[in-house]
Amino acid sequence: MSKPSFELPTGLVHRHQYRIKSSDINHANHLAAVSVLPIALSAQSVLLDAIGLDPENTELGLMMASSQIDYISEAHLDDLLDVDMYVLDVDSKSFDLIYQLRNVDSDFEIARVKTRMLFYDYLMRKVVEIPKDFTQGLNNLSA
Repeated sequence: MSKPSFELPTGLVHRHQYRIKSSDINHANHLAAVSVLPIALSAQSVLLDAIGLDPENTELGLMMASSQIDYISEAHLDDLLDVDMYVLDVDSKSFDLIYQLRNVDSDFEIARVKTRMLFYDYLMRKVVEIPKDFTQGLNNLSA
C-alpha cells in the first residue's frame, strides 16, 4: 500500500474503537476502500456526542467540504480498530478532522483520513460560524 501523505498532528482529541463487520469487507476478503470513510464518520458522530452536540440535529449539522484517504495496510473481518481523532486548522466556519485507524492487536496503521468540515444551518441553507458549544466541548475533551 502507500505511505501516508500527511502527518499526524499532536494533541489527540478522542479515540473510538470500531470492530470490522462483514459489510466492511470486499471480495478480496479485507477492509474495502469504500468502508474507510464511513468508519471515520461513525467515529466523528461519537466525537460530536462526547462534545455534547447531537450528530442527528436536523437544523445545524456538519457538511464535509473535502476528504482525503491514505490506505496504508490491510484489515480483516473482526479486527478491532482504534480510530484516533485530531482537530486542527479551526477557523470561524470550518475545521479539519484527522483520523488514524490502527489495528489494536498488531498496532499496524490501516489508514489515515482527513476531512474538512463546515457547520451548516439546514434551515437557512448556508454555512455558519462554528458554535461556541463545539469549541468549548473540544477544549473540555483536550483538557
